[in-house]
Amino acid sequence: GKKVYAVEQCNSLVHYVEHPDFKVSDTVKGVVDKKAREQILKHHSATHLINLSCQKVLGSHIWQEGSKKDFDKAHLDISHYDLISEKEMKTIEKTANDFIKQKIEIKKEVMSRMEAEQKYGFRIYQGAPVPKKELTIISIDDLEHEACGGLHLDNTSEIEEVHIYRIGKIQDGVFRIEFVAGHELITKTKEKW
Repeated sequence: GKKVYAVEQCNSLVHYVEHPDFKVSDTVKGVVDKKAREQILKHHSATHLINLSCQKVLGSHIWQEGSKKDFDKAHLDISHYDLISEKEMKTIEKTANDFIKQKIEIKKEVMSRMEAEQKYGFRIYQGAPVPKKELTIISIDDLEHEACGGLHLDNTSEIEEVHIYRIGKIQDGVFRIEFVAGHELITKTKEKW
C-alpha cells in the first residue's frame, strides 16, 4: 500500500499511515503506540549522547551530519577525517554508557534564536539549521546543547544502555554509527550479531 499522510493545519503535524482504510474528510482516531514511542525516545536521546561521546573521543571537530531514529535501530552520521577503529568505537560506546550511568538531567528550554546563539554558539545547529524564530534547546548538563524539535527523555539513565554494532564510511569524511538503545533491544540485537 501507499503511504498516506494527514497534515494538521495549525502546526503542520504529519501522520504517516500504511494501508489506509479511510478517505479525505473522514474522521479518524489516532492512538500512540506507547512501546514504540518509548523506544524512539531512547534512540533520540541516545543520539545526543553518542554525538557528545564522539566529540570527547575523536575531537571537538566532530559535527553531526544527520541521523535517523526508528523503533528497532538508529544511526548517527558524523564528519571525521579518518577511519574510526574498533577500539575507538568501543570507547565511544563506553563513554555514552558512562553518561547514562551518571544520571544526567536532559534539559529542554525554549528561547529565541538570538538568545540561543548568544548563550550556546552555533554548535546548536548540529545536523541542520532549524528554521524557526524560537528554538527548543536540548542540554545534557553543560556538555551538549543542541536545537532539536524531537521528543526526549528527562534523564540519561532512562536510556538504560547503548550498543554500537557497526560504524561504516558513507562518503568521504562522513561516517555512519549504527546503534540501539535500551536493554531489551540490545539483547535482541546482540543475538542477531
